[in-house]
Amino acid sequence: MRVLSKHGDELLLISEGEEVSKGDYVKVSDGRSGPSLLAQVYEIEYFDIPGIEEDLLRDLLLGGSTYSSSDPEYASITRRIKDVRLIRCKVRGTISESGLSPSVDWLPSRATGRVERMSGEELASLVSGEGPSIRIGRTLDGHPLELPLSALDDSLTLILGKKGSGKSHLAKLLISGLVESGAYSLVFDINNEYVGITRDRSGEPSSIASRVYPLEPGGSLRFNLRYLGVNVMADVMRNVLNLPATSLREFLRIWSYLESTNRLSFAQLGEQIERWRANEMVRDALLSRYYSLASTRLFTEDRGLVFEDLIRDAESNGGGGAILFMLAGASTLTRRVVVEAVLAKVAELLRSRAIPPVFILAEEAHMYVRDTYWEDLVTRMRHYGAFMIFVTNQPDALKDLVYRQADNLFLFNYTNDRDIEFIARYSATDPETLSGILPTLRRGRSLMMGKATGWLPVVMDVDDADFQVLGQTRTFLEAARASRGPRLAPQRTAY
Repeated sequence: MRVLSKHGDELLLISEGEEVSKGDYVKVSDGRSGPSLLAQVYEIEYFDIPGIEEDLLRDLLLGGSTYSSSDPEYASITRRIKDVRLIRCKVRGTISESGLSPSVDWLPSRATGRVERMSGEELASLVSGEGPSIRIGRTLDGHPLELPLSALDDSLTLILGKKGSGKSHLAKLLISGLVESGAYSLVFDINNEYVGITRDRSGEPSSIASRVYPLEPGGSLRFNLRYLGVNVMADVMRNVLNLPATSLREFLRIWSYLESTNRLSFAQLGEQIERWRANEMVRDALLSRYYSLASTRLFTEDRGLVFEDLIRDAESNGGGGAILFMLAGASTLTRRVVVEAVLAKVAELLRSRAIPPVFILAEEAHMYVRDTYWEDLVTRMRHYGAFMIFVTNQPDALKDLVYRQADNLFLFNYTNDRDIEFIARYSATDPETLSGILPTLRRGRSLMMGKATGWLPVVMDVDDADFQVLGQTRTFLEAARASRGPRLAPQRTAY
């Protein structure tokens, strides 16, 4: 490979036969010890010069015979020129003895400059951080790639990709790795698929099974009013059930009365609302909200969900754990109540330092997180010790605020130009890299950037899981084959 030209951050290389792929990194040096220019390949084309297309057309019309020339050496060179590749790269910085610097204040020689593909080992060492890490994938040439835990800590992470591209698979690897590293996670599981991390491929309990707690609304997931507290329930009434301010004041008076008489329970709350002396419209508003809450079957007179209990249990099993809120079979109202109550209670516990910092993973959060809660999720709760991981196939469903605050991006395949343009407005890299690489990513291959990679865009192949991967789409043809069993040859009838 040789340097052809450089304009701004665009570096053009020409290559006669060297194998490079989109996403690869190349180093350009002067052939001696010193700094190297670091650039990433984002497009590979044929190198066209005047006359090449005319020669190719002539070859086609002559039936593939080579156009004769009086000079055999000239004919040989012409054939080689036809296959020269033009490699478009984006300059990412300068590598020197002190490491990688984003500044580029020099140019390598085009005459003697040396261009070589960077190995996966070099790339991994360039982006690796210090401290514990999570194994998540491999570089394009197969070298193991690890994600520093510090890159997720105190960070907002986005995993984006179209349906079936492998984004949920990566999310499960992250949750499994966080638990193994001793961290705590809350997962809003919209498809009930994360429970697969509790079983290995043979169906036996995985190494983290005892520290993963799947909770199903109305079953293992129920709340006691005393534990939730008045502030959390007021949030639910106001934000989920849209209780007017006047009615909310009466609700708080009823709560205070029941609490002062030591009779606070969900059943007593309903009875007291019916007997409470208040405006009829206010009482009707409170009763309708109470019956809506009762229909969710989320409230109990027993102890119910206590986050501190689960964390103590996980600590006794080695530390680190994941609480899975399995929302697949829940109604829209139940989902919203669960999310509002959980987030409000977790924020309260984090403020009082009653629980350690947690990672919160939300798949398709726009389906159950209210619009006014986004700022709390990405700013205020972050200061308390709640670090968000959003997973979605609709990039425009997330608020602009989320993208501006994002610290890590994991991008899977997108072929829609509008989706790519939307992401490019907020990503830390150039639009040309995204439009050149994202449409060509195969299933399970991701472009990641941010704190995890020192802000370098890195293409990786996500690792296979050592646990059961649930969540694959169930198709009609597979179900039909399973129900029919072996298919016999049809019997023909003679007429």
